[in-house]
Amino acid sequence: MTNLIREVAVDLNIEIIVIEEILDNAAKSVREKVQNNGEIEVIISRGGTAEAIKETIDIPVIIIEGTDFDLLRSMWEAKSKNKRSIGFLAYKYYQIDYDFELIEKILDIQVRQYLYTSRQHIVEQVEKAYHDGTDVLVGGGQYGVTLSQSYGMNGGLIHSSRRAVIQALQRAQAILDVIKKQKAHEEELKTIINSAYEGIIAFDRLNNVTLFNSVAQRIFDLDLSQVKGITIDELVNLTRNFDIFSKDSMEIDQIKKIRNSRFVVRKTMIKLEEEILGSVYVFQDVTTIQNMEQKIRKELHKKGLVVKFSVNNIVTESKAMREVLEQAKKYGATDSTVLVTGESGTGKELLAQSLHQFSPRKHGPFVAVNCATLPDNLLESELYGYEEGAFTGAKKGGNIGLFELAHCGTIFLDEIGTVPLNLQAHLLRVLQEKEVRRIGGDKNIPIDVRIIAATNEDLKQMVEEGKFRRDLFFRLNVLCLKIPSLRERKEDIPHLINYYLKVFNARFDKKIEQFHPTLWKWFLQYSWPGNIRELENLIQRCVIIAEDTFVDSSFLETVFKEEYTAEFEKFESERSLAILIEKSGKNVIENSASLNDIEYEVIKQLQSVVKNKAEIAQILGISRTTLWKKIKDKSYLSKN
Repeated sequence: MTNLIREVAVDLNIEIIVIEEILDNAAKSVREKVQNNGEIEVIISRGGTAEAIKETIDIPVIIIEGTDFDLLRSMWEAKSKNKRSIGFLAYKYYQIDYDFELIEKILDIQVRQYLYTSRQHIVEQVEKAYHDGTDVLVGGGQYGVTLSQSYGMNGGLIHSSRRAVIQALQRAQAILDVIKKQKAHEEELKTIINSAYEGIIAFDRLNNVTLFNSVAQRIFDLDLSQVKGITIDELVNLTRNFDIFSKDSMEIDQIKKIRNSRFVVRKTMIKLEEEILGSVYVFQDVTTIQNMEQKIRKELHKKGLVVKFSVNNIVTESKAMREVLEQAKKYGATDSTVLVTGESGTGKELLAQSLHQFSPRKHGPFVAVNCATLPDNLLESELYGYEEGAFTGAKKGGNIGLFELAHCGTIFLDEIGTVPLNLQAHLLRVLQEKEVRRIGGDKNIPIDVRIIAATNEDLKQMVEEGKFRRDLFFRLNVLCLKIPSLRERKEDIPHLINYYLKVFNARFDKKIEQFHPTLWKWFLQYSWPGNIRELENLIQRCVIIAEDTFVDSSFLETVFKEEYTAEFEKFESERSLAILIEKSGKNVIENSASLNDIEYEVIKQLQSVVKNKAEIAQILGISRTTLWKKIKDKSYLSKN
């Protein structure tokens, strides 16, 4: 039999290891071989030996099946020796495997069955056969033949056919191919699981650990050898995490603390139809989730979510404004809510962006929303987002809200005083709970957002009038920054004018260098109700309209008289207008005395706001020598 198997294995090009033992001894030898050689994946045997091996190891055992023809041939050989009392010695499994009634009829013999369950049991059955007067015992392998002969009986082997051996080896090879594919799949799955950001632990239906990936090993500071195969109770005692692992079938999704870190723990049952096969726990690091969310949000919403300006873009020499900026640096380093107040056009969003730049959140998103520009219903859906089907016209898949977009960053709520009272209550909840719920949703979404609000209204007065919630006002007004109006910081006017002159010269490819002294006087006397935004727009208009490097006083007639009637009339009554008439490419100045008075008045006003005379000369577009000459010629000017 052994020689036949070796011969067939060579023909089929299959590598085999041969162990010549039976029953328990065979099972013991096979177990030792498998333990010492991990490459053994399929066993081929027959009869009782195959059954004994099955009970010992947990790998496939292919049985070389004996046929009725194989037994018939062996019985014929026994009868041919003139033996009529024949015994069949076999493992108990074969009690129902052969058609003995047919064999007895064909061979005209009587067959007694002697079935055993162990090696020792073979001895007992051979002895029984001897006492029964059996002439020959067929079966039991070589050990059975030897025993039979020791009792004076003949022994016979049941030879498996070459076909049966070929079929067994081919089935073994097919199983090896399946195992190879399964191992490749398992290795692929193992690589995927170990490449995951999450810790993954799996249990079978008996709550024994079957999977403990590399991330889980790091989370719990355990090696795979410590946990593989242990029960869920043993794992709980090992990790000292009594509130994480649960034996019930309820799925959980909770935040748990493990070794000084926070994780979202998700339990999922493994089911086949309705049968529970085990469970899987997934551990996601909260910090990693937040970072990944932030990365995704940045990728999906790059536009409009980063600051465009910083404190370097704020042009000021004003003491009051510099004090505001110093406060902003201190406030920016905190995570507290800031309320920025100031008239329209003073640069509240610019200051808000500077606060964001000063903060630890500077690498996070900066989301700005003007509350006054959105209708009530649209403002709510923009701020908090909505789920699919939340309302008619809702986008498929829903929409993420601005608060979620600002996660780990800053949200700037401009014109906060225009938010209706019903939405103020929602906003208050966001500030208190630090979570939002999308319209039409049933889950609260945690957010980590710094809030900066701005208004040009008197919120205190609005609170007294019942137009703004008192509790929301106190939540917003933790830190307050008040930006002075331009008329309160007139020393910045010349610097702002020169700044915007450079900006718009570059934009429109112009070379405007000087303003007529009359215009300078207007700039310094005008109240600027629109503040810096109004000044910016006016300088832009000057650059566009001017056709030379010099903007003359006629600009007052073409622009100011039409749009600033009251201011213009007041200005007209307070001065003697100097008229510049262009003739033959040369400026002829009429009423030069009045013009000189204007020049001197402008210099005097500039002296009150700009202390550096070199700067004054630069602003007026004249040399320092000319400026000193003008100051010296007028005794009423201060001597410095």
